[in-house]
Amino acid sequence: MLKITIPGAPIPKHRPRFSKKGYAYNDQKRESQIISMIIRSQSNLTEPYNIPIHLDITFFMPIPKSLSLKKQKELDCKPHIKKIDIDNLLKFYLDCLVTAGNVIKDDAIICQIHAIKIYSQQPRTEINISPF
Repeated sequence: MLKITIPGAPIPKHRPRFSKKGYAYNDQKRESQIISMIIRSQSNLTEPYNIPIHLDITFFMPIPKSLSLKKQKELDCKPHIKKIDIDNLLKFYLDCLVTAGNVIKDDAIICQIHAIKIYSQQPRTEINISPF
């Protein structure tokens, strides 16, 4: 089993942007930072997974600072049902795992995914990878 923790608020996959000339480009600002974090955290992995795997991903979403302290405490560890859609979060982090190159060879080897979004005082993303 391999565990990767990425600090900071989870980031969704954005739609491609288009220039005035019609060229599509990627508007991801933190993607390269997250890829380098993944590479650094998995330097002990000799080669990427190339077998069927199961992913267990937990997105710890930030609690809005505008809420009272009482409401912030009530929301801690509760399900997050607001915008950022879980599928856009999954797309972004799966792309980062494949692009990093040292974790999984191709996202086609993923046979099962369990993902959850919850509120947390410490926003982060935790990814657990295990053989299927």
